[in-house]
Amino acid sequence: ESFKALSINFQFILQAFCYSIYAGAGLSVTFIGPQVFGSQCGGSSTDFSADQTSYLNFAFIVSGVLAGMFLGTITSEAFIGALLRATFALGTGAIVALAVLTQPDIFHTFD
Repeated sequence: ESFKALSINFQFILQAFCYSIYAGAGLSVTFIGPQVFGSQCGGSSTDFSADQTSYLNFAFIVSGVLAGMFLGTITSEAFIGALLRATFALGTGAIVALAVLTQPDIFHTFD
């Protein structure tokens, strides 16, 4: 019965779809770590081992969880919606910046 009520709520379906796309893009950052920090971007001086990128991925995920917990505790109920929109906008901007900056053509223009 709850699923039926949610499935006819267009606003819920839209929010769930947007969140799934955003989460998929955000979590993909941890999967592309070896490629971003490997020899493709910047040469041999920036090569990281698999262990080093694993630690970086762990720190990335833990920092997101801790930041979410911290922001959730210091934000009043009235501002939760605005906080979620702001963090989604910040995260989207960061993902776009990572996508642009990790293009091989971008790195070669800085040489």
